[in-house]
Amino acid sequence: MPTKKRIVPLKDPKKESIFKGLACALDRAGFVVRREKLKAGPGWRVVSGSCRAETQKLIFVDPRLPQDDQIIFLRARAASLGVSLAEPEAPAA
Repeated sequence: MPTKKRIVPLKDPKKESIFKGLACALDRAGFVVRREKLKAGPGWRVVSGSCRAETQKLIFVDPRLPQDDQIIFLRARAASLGVSLAEPEAPAA
């Protein structure tokens, strides 16, 4: 029986840059953003989300989600946590 080749969609560099910018903004606010394959299967509903592990505040994003959905999720999570997504101002020289 021939094996099926899995087609892995290429990441859009522009969208990846947006994702990383959002992750940096959340990092400045004290959150760690991690992409991890979340449990899936019969009876499981995969949902990205946040949690706290001891003193670390984590936000998990399932990398199998489309890039647009990952970006939408991070923007929504930042808004719900009250995290500003504006770039920090550079100190005056």
